[in-house]
Amino acid sequence: EGKKLAAMRSNGKVCLQVEEIKSDFIWQSAIVLGEFQEIRNAKEKSKLLLKFSESFERLTPVESLSESDLKQQEATVFRINIRQITGVGEN
Repeated sequence: EGKKLAAMRSNGKVCLQVEEIKSDFIWQSAIVLGEFQEIRNAKEKSKLLLKFSESFERLTPVESLSESDLKQQEATVFRINIRQITGVGEN
């Protein structure tokens, strides 16, 4: 819980930017525009958290959770329903 989550809950229009910068002249950037959707259903949250944790090869013990652990978590889970993606890069 924090200011970012509170902001997304009050205005569901969100933007996410991802960058890969190798040097001043070699970089890529992508911006995703979409709508915030909080997942409140406990079964769906557990399923998504488990799927998310399985997508990483190496996780710390804190991040490596069993399905029963995930059901007990009070994690906030959300998705961004993508409306537009733009990107640029210099190679």
